[in-house]
Amino acid sequence: MLKSITMFLLLAVGYDPIVFAQVYRCPDSTGTRISYSDTPCTEGKQIVRRATDEELRQDAERADLAQQRNHLERERAPLRQEQTAQQQSARQYSEPNSQPTTDPHACKQAKRELSISSNVQSGSTSDKRRRMNAAIIGVNAACGTTTELIQEPTRVYEAPRKPVTCYKAGNTMVCN
Repeated sequence: MLKSITMFLLLAVGYDPIVFAQVYRCPDSTGTRISYSDTPCTEGKQIVRRATDEELRQDAERADLAQQRNHLERERAPLRQEQTAQQQSARQYSEPNSQPTTDPHACKQAKRELSISSNVQSGSTSDKRRRMNAAIIGVNAACGTTTELIQEPTRVYEAPRKPVTCYKAGNTMVCN
């Protein structure tokens, strides 16, 4: 139990035993058996080198930063979950329902009124647009659709033209 707690604490603070060790690959005299050691052998080859003090310091800094990030992530997790829930709730109320919850008879009646108002020829263009928009709003409400309204046309204003006057000066015609 004490050993496992000690190992956990060493791993938690970023202790990595491999950075403190040097490992050598040592073949025997015949070359058939290989052993590994932390001390140099006569014909061995170093396969893991000892970390420098600077490398150890950088590893400790990286471990501290990772621990701080993990702590911040644990603190932010409930807030992020709450924000996600609020966004889903807002989306639920802002998006139209995929299945209409309205009376099919009312929807059919609203579409009929839209058809009638589109065929009426009396009145000005703006009156017809108002009637059509009212009928479209009725269809949207009755059928659960999101048809856009007819927009007022943009007006193009031209500057008044200055009258052109021409007169004859000698043999030439001059206009201003």
